[in-house]
Amino acid sequence: SGTVDFRKTFSNIDGSNANVLEFWYFVSSVSRLNASNQVELGSAGRADQNEYHWSIPTSQLSPGWNKISLPFSAANTANGAPNLNRLNWFRLYRSKNNRVTSRIDDIKLICDPSKSNGIQVFSD
Repeated sequence: SGTVDFRKTFSNIDGSNANVLEFWYFVSSVSRLNASNQVELGSAGRADQNEYHWSIPTSQLSPGWNKISLPFSAANTANGAPNLNRLNWFRLYRSKNNRVTSRIDDIKLICDPSKSNGIQVFSD
C-alpha cells in the first residue's frame, strides 16, 4: 500500500464513450518514489470494487509535470469491471521512501483519437 496522492468520489459520470483516462501528475523527485503504486477508476464509490487500475512505472516519470494517458484496454480490474455509465471513484496512491511533493491536474476521460472522434467525455 502507498500514500494516497489524490482520492475523489463524485456524482455518476457516463464514461461509456471514453477509452482513455488522462491527467497531469507532478512529482518533485522521482528517486524518492518506490515502485508500488496504483491509479484507480471505478463505479462502486470506493476502492477495490468494480474498478479499472493501472500502475505507472517510475521509469515513465520525470521530475515536474508528467502527462499520463491510461487506456482502458491496458487496465486490470478489481472485483469486476466498472460500470462505464456510472463512474464515481478515482484514486492515485504511491509508496514513497522520502518526502515528495505531488500534484494532480486536469483529470479527463477521453476517446482516443486513433479509435474514435477524440471527444472529451469528462474533465475535472
